[in-house]
Amino acid sequence: MKSIRTLLTLCAVATLAVSTGCGKSDSTATAPKTAPLAATPTAKTATGSAAAAKTPAAPKKLAPAEIKSAAARSKATRNAIRSRKVSVDGVSFKAPLGWRTEIPKSQMRVAQYRLPRAKGDTADGEVSVIAAGGTVEANIARWKGQFEGTPVLKRKDHEVNGKTITWVELEGTFLYKERMMAPGPGKKLENYIVRGIIIPGRRGHVFVKGWGPKNTMTEQRDRFGELMKSVAASKVK
Repeated sequence: MKSIRTLLTLCAVATLAVSTGCGKSDSTATAPKTAPLAATPTAKTATGSAAAAKTPAAPKKLAPAEIKSAAARSKATRNAIRSRKVSVDGVSFKAPLGWRTEIPKSQMRVAQYRLPRAKGDTADGEVSVIAAGGTVEANIARWKGQFEGTPVLKRKDHEVNGKTITWVELEGTFLYKERMMAPGPGKKLENYIVRGIIIPGRRGHVFVKGWGPKNTMTEQRDRFGELMKSVAASKVK
């Protein structure tokens, strides 16, 4: 009997120990602390001065008159490329084969061409076509003033289809300017030739003016002759 009581006592103590331990473990156990999530870095957007520097400037808005003028010059250039024919101020002529048509650099130019450079030359030749007023003598004097010192001058008049056309050649150190009214004396280009064909028009003259290194302009001399022989009256005012 004593043994049974002892056994029951031991069982009760064991049960109490187990339940007490389990209860303590349950009540005090806490979920493991998790480390806070690191902030996800966000990509920097292209803002601020860097973005502003890369942003292209808004295109310049052209006035209606400028748009009309540019469209007219573009159309004239396309027509000239297709036919090589130029008509202005009652005069027409045909540009020689081998002259590359370009978009005129200024509104004053009716047409513009580039001449292939001769062997040994470092630059191409250029030709501009302008319709303007003024006498033949005044324009020749102006061309002479575009040279350093006194250039070698050759001049001859030709009768072509009822028109007296003046052929002019000047040789020396040419003072080149990208724009006629640009300040300064111009860039010195030695051994250059300026060749002009001056054609009388209805209101003034048509000036076909070419310039370039001597070898190039010498090679192109016959081409200028072809152009002069093609001059005829035109219906274009």
